Amino acid sequence: MNNGVRRVLATAGVLCVATLTCAPLSQAAQAAPPVVTANSSPDTTRTVGIGPSTKDGRLDGRPGFIFVGRPGSIVRDQVGLVNYTDKPVSVSLYSTDGFTSATGAFDVLPGADKPQQLGKWIGLKPQVIKIPARTTSPIVEPGFIKVPFVVRVPSSAKPGDFAAGIVMSLRTKKSSGAPTVVVDRRVGTRVSLRILGAVNPSAALTQLS
Repeated sequence: MNNGVRRVLATAGVLCVATLTCAPLSQAAQAAPPVVTANSSPDTTRTVGIGPSTKDGRLDGRPGFIFVGRPGSIVRDQVGLVNYTDKPVSVSLYSTDGFTSATGAFDVLPGADKPQQLGKWIGLKPQVIKIPARTTSPIVEPGFIKVPFVVRVPSSAKPGDFAAGIVMSLRTKKSSGAPTVVVDRRVGTRVSLRILGAVNPSAALTQLS
């Protein structure tokens, strides 16, 4: 493992958001990061998943990412995108800041809002990724793609707890008249970071899984 990173068992949350936007398509495009737009039928049958991945390209069972370290720390990990259908699926992937809502649930910033803390430090800018279809021979396996990312904690970061989400988005549109209905289906995995103590740039970042 790189940079002295250590993994132990822990727990974390998974986020799932579905947003229905009724607006002209041009306005909806301004309200979220660049994503792929497709017809709502038959694409609504598509099923995808996301989660922490092993280096050899498998979901490893971690329910999310939990990191503990000091300002100036760096850690590398990877997130896996899964396609359970028999057709390739193109999605948008990005990282953004997370927070606890008024109801106590975990949530992430709207797509149009730029992350300022952990979501920014993860450094996954909006990108379109094509997940291959599942295979049927010699055995049935979902399509899979691994996306590496790097968390760079600023040396000026203050001690405390920070939250983010790595979000996968698939938008569909249905235009049976005005206004256009845009459905943004988002699913993601939670990232938690605890920054410890005084600044020590040489300290290694400890990763919990």
